Formats: sequence, C-alpha cells, structure tokens
Amino acid sequence: MDGLYDWFLLVTGFNGANIFRQDQENPDLGTEVNWLTYKEVSGLVRDYPLYKTTASEDNPGTQVDSARIIPGESIVSVNVYAANGADILRKLWLSKYERDPRVILKSAGVTLFQMSGPRDLSMLSDTKWKHRFQADFTFRVFTQIVETDYTVDTTELTGTIEDDTITI
Repeated sequence: MDGLYDWFLLVTGFNGANIFRQDQENPDLGTEVNWLTYKEVSGLVRDYPLYKTTASEDNPGTQVDSARIIPGESIVSVNVYAANGADILRKLWLSKYERDPRVILKSAGVTLFQMSGPRDLSMLSDTKWKHRFQADFTFRVFTQIVETDYTVDTTELTGTIEDDTITI
C-alpha cells in the first residue's frame, strides 16, 4: 500500500511526522497537534485474473507478452486524532473526485472504492488521546504480472524411440 502515506499527507495537510503506519501506540502529541494512524486490516485477492496476450513490439513474431491483471480489495482502517476528525475522514473520501489524489492512488495501484464511517470513538474508553474518529476505506487493488514467452522454431525430427515401435 505504498502511496497511502502520500495521499494522507496531501489531503489532510498534517505534518508528515504525524502520520503513522507503524508504532501505532504513539505517545500523546498534545491538544494542539493533529495526527493520523492507518493499518491494513483486511482484504482479498480474486482467483480469476484478467488475461491478455500481445505480440511484443521489440521482437514481433518471436516474442509474446502475457499480462495477468489480478483484481482484489484492501480495507484500511484510519484513525484521526483531531477535534474535526470526522470532517477530515470525509475529506479523504471526497478526495477521490480530485485529480492529484487520484494520481497518487493510481501510482500505488489502487482506486478508492468505499468508506464506512466516520465513527466517533472519543468516549469509548478512558484514553490519554484527545478526540478520535475512525473509518474503514476499501480500495480496489490491481496487481499486474507480465510474463514473456518466446516462440520456438518449428523443427522436424525423424527416428525411433527405444523399442523401435514408435516412429517420430
């Protein structure tokens, strides 16, 4: 999920040091600082790739490129620690209609498909953090694998195999 960090950075406007993928048990950064954590929590990979074979532009007639595009989904849980966290999460969702966020997500090989939330989790437990809002974002993921195959020259063989009863 490379590229998500860049997407969060662009859309939220948070300081890059306040967007956490790892070390999610981050310390309290104070009431004047907003921050975001994210983690991939679920996903699936389809078992039926899209398949396309094309003649190679480099070696037409001898080389064939076979592309398999494997669709899937990834669900990423996002927590925003800010008084306006619900608005920030909605802003992330609505960014799918803007060009720059789409370019960033496309470079990561994903498209934003669905959002569930936002949920206000501020009062669920006694927490040292300030306001906390959470949403799950579902991304369509496309993995592409390209194999190069070569056409073998056609040859003729003559002879017999072992017991002389099979003729080639």
